[in-house]
Amino acid sequence: MCGRGSAEEPYWSRDFDAAKAEATASGQSMFVLFTGHGWCHACDVLEREVFRTEQFIEFTEGKYKLIELDYNFGDGPGEERREKKLMELRSHYLASAVPTVVLADADGRPYGYLTGYEVGSGPDAYIELLTSAERVRTRFRELLKTADRTSGTERARLLDEALEVISPMLGEISERGDDPLLKFYAPAIDEVLSSIDEIDPTAKRYIALKDRRDNWAEGEAVFERLEEFNATKDWSGAIGYIDRCLPATSSDSIRWRLEAAKQTYLEWDDRYEEALSNSRRLLSEDGIREQYRERFLDRESYNLFRLDRVDEAIKHYDKRIADAGNDQEKRLRLLYWKAQMLHGRDPVSVSIEAWQRYRDQVEHGSDKWLTATVLLAREFQRNGSHENAIPLFEEHLNAVLSSWVMLDAAASHLALGNRSRCREYIEKAAEQNAKLKDSERLSDQNHFAIVSERIKELTMELDNPIDK
Repeated sequence: MCGRGSAEEPYWSRDFDAAKAEATASGQSMFVLFTGHGWCHACDVLEREVFRTEQFIEFTEGKYKLIELDYNFGDGPGEERREKKLMELRSHYLASAVPTVVLADADGRPYGYLTGYEVGSGPDAYIELLTSAERVRTRFRELLKTADRTSGTERARLLDEALEVISPMLGEISERGDDPLLKFYAPAIDEVLSSIDEIDPTAKRYIALKDRRDNWAEGEAVFERLEEFNATKDWSGAIGYIDRCLPATSSDSIRWRLEAAKQTYLEWDDRYEEALSNSRRLLSEDGIREQYRERFLDRESYNLFRLDRVDEAIKHYDKRIADAGNDQEKRLRLLYWKAQMLHGRDPVSVSIEAWQRYRDQVEHGSDKWLTATVLLAREFQRNGSHENAIPLFEEHLNAVLSSWVMLDAAASHLALGNRSRCREYIEKAAEQNAKLKDSERLSDQNHFAIVSERIKELTMELDNPIDK
């Protein structure tokens, strides 16, 4: 869990109700982090690049009650109860994606959202976002205090101004799955509406907001039904349901969301030929939005790989990479996914070339570079080219300490007969891994167990060599 620019980790409370009570007692704001350590790459990078830095720790100390809700769950009744509680919180706070940070007042009412993380942006940019949210909150509270000293239409005007100030920090219904302003600030909105005439432009705006929410909810009912199929993993049933809904769907946005969902279910149901045909059918439509065009192009290449039509899939990616031209962001994304799709496939030389090409075009030392470095090393390792793999593992470890990468390096040293270097890396990995032994995070506990088992296996192989 250590890495570049690491510092002492801030204290995270993982009991939401207890933390909320402490925040209420102290008057602190709540910094509620919805995360998924171990399976959400952006979550782990955000922790390494921001939350473990001195800048973040100093900025948040005494200002927020830090609460971490980690969406990793084990077995047993206690874990089932924890999962139910966290899912309820995720729904309540409209945290549809991870990582999401909800900034809330001491009563638990949100006044700001920070969703996702742009790798490499670092603590200063993140703290600036927090600072902006705090400025907005300060202005919001000032307006409320002024409103409390007035009444009638003047109070309604000030409440409306306060709502206008806070609204941009909450996000849109399309991001949250509900309108956050209407969900969390309904009493203030209702008071405004009760104090002014319906023909007033302000009243019309809030009425239109409610109407839009009602229309959204009507469309969302279709997707709520899909959750029932998800719960039983009835992918075929979900596909049939979507096929029945599509002819009656008048909304273009809902229609494309349904088409995207059908594509996913076809793949989850291992119907790759149908999925390939479906993506190509949608790509042939006139007027397809760019966001969906890119998505279904991705699905086309994915299904070609799943069908082992590798040469065709490579040509598909190479054409898209060439078409990307000077769009470096798009080009890098395609280079990455080409390498990822080839990873672990034969011939290994093709995968090595793909990772090398991607690694050469990303910023040295960046998170993308680190990912490419270790995956390229593992492909060299798979090819038996341990002398090429070891320098790459060491480059990665010079930037970020990882017990698993240490064990990768140990395995390559062992394969080359460098027994003392192998033992040295195993000991370093054990020392690094020991830091996770008493962690409260389930993901850390799982990582500790997996690494411990690999250490045991490598140690046995080191101590009991088998002549080959």
